[in-house]
Amino acid sequence: MKNLVLFFALLSSLLAQTAGIEYVTDGSASSEDDTASATSSSPRFSPDGRKVAFITHADDFEGTHKFVQITQVAELDVASGKITYITDGDYYQSEPSYSPDGNRIVFRTESANFGRLNHKLDKSGKRTSQIAEWDRATGKVKYLTDGDFWSDFPEYSPDGNRVVFQTRSAGFTGKFTQRQNEWGDPEQQIAEWDRATGKVKYLIDGDGESSRPRYSPDGKKIIFITGASNLGPEPPVRKYQIAELDRATGTVRYLTRGDEAAANPVYSSDGKRILFESASNFDSSNYEGKVQICELEVASGRVTLLTHGDDSSYLPAYSSRDASVVFVTRADNFEGKHTKRADESGKVAQIAEWNRATGKVRYLTDGDKASLWPRYSSTGAIVFQTQADSFQGKHTPRVEFYLNRNEIPVFQLAMIGKRR
Repeated sequence: MKNLVLFFALLSSLLAQTAGIEYVTDGSASSEDDTASATSSSPRFSPDGRKVAFITHADDFEGTHKFVQITQVAELDVASGKITYITDGDYYQSEPSYSPDGNRIVFRTESANFGRLNHKLDKSGKRTSQIAEWDRATGKVKYLTDGDFWSDFPEYSPDGNRVVFQTRSAGFTGKFTQRQNEWGDPEQQIAEWDRATGKVKYLIDGDGESSRPRYSPDGKKIIFITGASNLGPEPPVRKYQIAELDRATGTVRYLTRGDEAAANPVYSSDGKRILFESASNFDSSNYEGKVQICELEVASGRVTLLTHGDDSSYLPAYSSRDASVVFVTRADNFEGKHTKRADESGKVAQIAEWNRATGKVRYLTDGDKASLWPRYSSTGAIVFQTQADSFQGKHTPRVEFYLNRNEIPVFQLAMIGKRR
């Protein structure tokens, strides 16, 4: 088995080295107003790697699109390049994720036109965010929640019959103690929607914020980030560590005890490891306290730093067989072609890859502007969002204006190894 993992790691490395980088979106805004946006972001591959769901402000793709300049969920067919809107919400959509069979997409929405919704506004008069699901067979969207506040970051269970997410809403099934955070908002907890019952129940009722839940490959456990200290024995001193919920027993155990917060945890394909990011000095080798990509062995609790960058690395994702890890980095000390660049936010973010067979990290992009949110397909291709103008394929450099009226390069989607 070990030799097989090494083989796939080396194959992944070879393919990435020979694959080009191509733009797969070139969206534009229909409005000439200087606040108009054409950004596309948050890409996720379908399980078979043939499609990509993403969020977009662009107005020139196919399908129903009445509400211009509202972020919608769209879907790219990788083979044909065709892009179709799958939502036409009257307010903002975000955070799409595929079901295991690829026939549904769950996402966060602030729209109120997908059906009956009791809680359109929260107590402060702002739009609530709900969890909704698009069905490929019907082409329709339905709400999975009707909460009185915000719900975010939904993820399917491995069988597709449940959706776990983070929420500040009251009124679901189960224990929920109304607490407020330092900003006066309800503290965020973890909840789960069940397809069989159509109901939502709370899984976590902590005395601190909890977020970013993900199922284990067998669906029996859920990892998440928490600042709560009342979920299990021996809570860590530093807040916002990784904890794991056993769904059968309801028990929680804390998995990390770093001296800095952890973020963005995800299980390996066999559930034996957890990938995450942290500036903690787990093995006394962190470079100047920068955020690094880390890997936790669940059984032993041992944490290994996969990167030792001279600047921060974040947003990691496993390849389908865990042979490699793709992530975003601002570091300058990895292998491969790399041009040191800086923008108004610091060093320009690039996409890099750690290889399990060699233990080395090399750059996959050398773009003239930032690249973010890389994700693998089941075939080894990588999709990401980028502001760079230096890759292959059809691309129109565009800018938009943000709150401070500064020009911001528009994000488009690009792919490494599209033809794998």
